[in-house]
Amino acid sequence: MKGPGPLTNLASQTCVPCTAGTPPMNADAVRAALAGLPLWTLSYDGRAILRRVEVKGFARAAQLANVAAWLGE
Repeated sequence: MKGPGPLTNLASQTCVPCTAGTPPMNADAVRAALAGLPLWTLSYDGRAILRRVEVKGFARAAQLANVAAWLGE
């Protein structure tokens, strides 16, 4: 990541994609970075970060999935 400020200000930062052969962060470095991201956790195998979101009803879940897809586009 490039940019000033703490990790909680991710929206104002830019991401530089990893190049081939870039090793993943070790679990300790990921945990330290996650300290600034409330509600996010490290997966059991240490290969992903997770955030659980609960909604009431299927329609709300579908709406949330659509918003996430739209934002990711």
